[in-house]
Amino acid sequence: MLLPASALADPALADGLRRAGWEVEQVAAYTTVTADAHDLPPDLERTWATGGVDAVVLTAPSTTRAVLELLGPPPQGTGLVAIGATTAAAARELGLPVAATAPSPTPEGVLQATIDAIRGATGSAPAPQEPP
Repeated sequence: MLLPASALADPALADGLRRAGWEVEQVAAYTTVTADAHDLPPDLERTWATGGVDAVVLTAPSTTRAVLELLGPPPQGTGLVAIGATTAAAARELGLPVAATAPSPTPEGVLQATIDAIRGATGSAPAPQEPP
């Protein structure tokens, strides 16, 4: 079985498949590269530092590391939302407080976790805006 994955991929899936009797070739099909700070929106660092970000959805352990590297730890009141248990564990290993973990990695699951995180930080959550 060919298992294309990130160069940073956890080998747990391949290992589990091997234990189940499969011959697995996990290959690094792509590499995740952290953006340069100058590629971020000009006011993001200031907005982050002053607590102007209500929530951050962490979509992978590599995303979590990149956010920490580029912006530093979140200010008080910024809710970190993990897309799943693996990402939540990675954030906690980095010393980051996870406000909520999505029950499923779907738009609905992430939305519910984000609302929960904001409610936990502020006591209420704004209604999502309709797309333009």
